[in-house]
Amino acid sequence: MSLEQIRNVVLLFSNPVWSGANTIPSTLIKNITSLSRSLAYQDTISANLTTLSTTNSETHDGIIRGLLYIPDLSVTDPCYEQQYDIIPRNATTQATLPPSNYNLIALAPWFNATCTRAYLASARLDPIRAFIFYRPNNSTREPQGADSPIWDLEDGDAWRSQNRFPIFAIPGAEGNKMMRQLSLYSGNISQIPFGDQIEQRYEPHDDDFVRIWTELTVKDRDSVPAMWTWILTVVGVVLFIIACLDGQHTFHNEAPEIP
Repeated sequence: MSLEQIRNVVLLFSNPVWSGANTIPSTLIKNITSLSRSLAYQDTISANLTTLSTTNSETHDGIIRGLLYIPDLSVTDPCYEQQYDIIPRNATTQATLPPSNYNLIALAPWFNATCTRAYLASARLDPIRAFIFYRPNNSTREPQGADSPIWDLEDGDAWRSQNRFPIFAIPGAEGNKMMRQLSLYSGNISQIPFGDQIEQRYEPHDDDFVRIWTELTVKDRDSVPAMWTWILTVVGVVLFIIACLDGQHTFHNEAPEIP
């Protein structure tokens, strides 16, 4: 399996708490990107994507979906403060997502083994469907392959199998851009880009959420060879039948008459 494309859009979700409810999950109100691209962030990344692990990557339609966030780290963890040398302090965490059972897709910088393990451990507690890492640099090149030593977490590669979600890597420049957008869509509607215009056009409640929704298109590497194997098998059977019929026809034409 390989990651073929990342697509990010902006969605408006209801917040049931403002109406007095505390157990009703939030619901999708609008796909703002689809309705008005001039008012919302959108991005598609379809090159220089690296697959690091494929655990539980199966999908029904080839797309992994979820709300984008960065996993929470304990304030007592040294990585908690270290991460803010790299990412904005207001990047979206689970605490700032709509109260719901929506799947999540994690985004985080890979800057040392200890903090990467901390991000993965935190994500294992969440309803996560995939994790996207990036090296904190401005590179636009494809990240190194899964067997590169830069992905060593000093655990004998246990991280590749102990996490119940697939893990991908994107170029540093793309990761920085996504994290920047993740910080812009973490507050209330009045604080997000074009918030005033969104309020005027869609009249959301003050406590509703506008957050980034991510879709990962994945492709099974074995699907193409398997398809060609099936096609070649069918062609072989058809050619065999044609050859047999042709042989019978030739035998019938050349057989001598028996008096």
